[in-house]
Amino acid sequence: MQQSLKTKLPYVITGCLSAALFYIFYGFRVLDPRYVDWLLTGGDPTQHYLGWALYRNSPFYLQIGLMNTASYPFEASVMFTDSIPLMAILCKFIGLTTNVPFQYFGIWGLACLVLMGVLTCFLLKKYINNPIVLVLASILITASPCLLRRLFWHTSLGSHFLIILGLILIAYRHELCYTPKRASCCWAFLAFLCSFIHLYFLAMNAFLLLCYICFRLTDKMCQNGSEPNVSPVAEILLSAVSYFASATASVWLLGGFSSGMDKGAPGLAYYSFNLNGFINPDGWSSVLPELPRYAGGQYEGFAYLGLGILTALFILIISAVYGCFIKTRKTGSDRLFSSLFIADDRSKGCKTSFPFIICLLFVVLINILISASNEITFGDILLLKIPIPEAIENIWSIFRASGRLIWPAVYIICISVIVLLSRTLKPNVLIAVLVLCVLLQLADMRLVIEDKHYEFDRRVRYSERLDDEMMNRIMLMKDIKHIVFIDKDNLTQEEMYAFTELAARRRMTVNDFYFARNLSYPVNETTLSNILSPDDDTMYVLSPESHEFTFMFDMYYYKYGDLTLGFKSPL
Repeated sequence: MQQSLKTKLPYVITGCLSAALFYIFYGFRVLDPRYVDWLLTGGDPTQHYLGWALYRNSPFYLQIGLMNTASYPFEASVMFTDSIPLMAILCKFIGLTTNVPFQYFGIWGLACLVLMGVLTCFLLKKYINNPIVLVLASILITASPCLLRRLFWHTSLGSHFLIILGLILIAYRHELCYTPKRASCCWAFLAFLCSFIHLYFLAMNAFLLLCYICFRLTDKMCQNGSEPNVSPVAEILLSAVSYFASATASVWLLGGFSSGMDKGAPGLAYYSFNLNGFINPDGWSSVLPELPRYAGGQYEGFAYLGLGILTALFILIISAVYGCFIKTRKTGSDRLFSSLFIADDRSKGCKTSFPFIICLLFVVLINILISASNEITFGDILLLKIPIPEAIENIWSIFRASGRLIWPAVYIICISVIVLLSRTLKPNVLIAVLVLCVLLQLADMRLVIEDKHYEFDRRVRYSERLDDEMMNRIMLMKDIKHIVFIDKDNLTQEEMYAFTELAARRRMTVNDFYFARNLSYPVNETTLSNILSPDDDTMYVLSPESHEFTFMFDMYYYKYGDLTLGFKSPL
């Protein structure tokens, strides 16, 4: 019992420290499910919250992710509002018992950091036995700028623990995936989680699946009879097929194929990864300067390792040079890398770790190239532009913000640095180095911490809520069930979100919303049909640019600020 507690203690401590890290950045006010105003101040968080609020009011469909409240009368999937479908579906059942507005994004943000810390600790346990080193290393990696930057910007994209799960399947492939059936189940479950949280993680873990396949092939080449005699081709096919089959089934279940959304979008090279991304703090460092980018959208490829990780990398290089070329050549890189990439007696039929090193470097290189898109840049210089066929570009554009795909490489680098340091430094020296690195990692972000904590831990009030006398009189006099934006593109984001919030709060529908992809359904034609044959239960919203419509269609119009509201019958 005492031994079991001692084994679990690093996970408990890491989880608690990860929660403390969440408080340092964001405070705990956002954890209140009833506090929704902080999500209505504009930008992407408002889209995510309103997507959930509209989904909550929609009836249930066989494809459980579909809703008819955001693009009425058509159905759209909650996955295209980045509202974390897994949580949206679970909370929809809770929402059946209450009409009170509530949110789950704060709780999800905390869960992301805690899971990141605990799962990283579990992953590192494969290579590191010292519990103090485990905790310090896990917190250092959890304090990743590219993770902390995403929380409460694209909250679903803060789920970096999904990448760690993919790395766990690689590191513990002999323990978790020792038969083709178990391997298939593990990768299928990971695909399910990725689909129900954010589709970009499907692509990221596809890189890790490639790494897993390469490692399993290398394992088979080094096999010494300890594993079942299963054809490596059959095992690989089962893992790959189960991953993509699970992803396809999950996306179908969420209604991703039934929403009428465009598959791709422009901006492939614009939102790419810049090759200086690992060292470009982009405003997240108090020490290092911001480096130039080639395209404005390359903030999506933010992959800054942090001053702590960069310091650890520098110490590793100095230590490795000393060990390999000064102290003794026999120490060599092979001994250094073997414990990281083999890490299991069943793979030590290989007399050298070289095949595993090549596999990992190959996958990281592919990850970097795909993330960089067909326009490879360093700083503000275009190094290479690769012409690609339109068919490939259309497929690639499904993940147009390709810069995001760099995150697996980020964590492979971080984990490799930590593990290799543990093989080169004595335990006491390693602990001191990791303490220094954790302090540097956080101190480097001190200005960001101050800004984030002030922004999210203070109570804000949503000032654009449509709760004035005129709107209340309209709601009282008319049984409004639908809001139709006649010219959504001429409305400001604040105006559209204000009316959408009204619709969500009063359980009405809107005819269009700000989705992650464009609706290919004929929304404009449907809107025209609506205004030609207006309904008593519909409120029509027109921008100042469309004032001439009031002379074209037979309705009753009323000024509402700068906007015009139309109704079939007078108020």
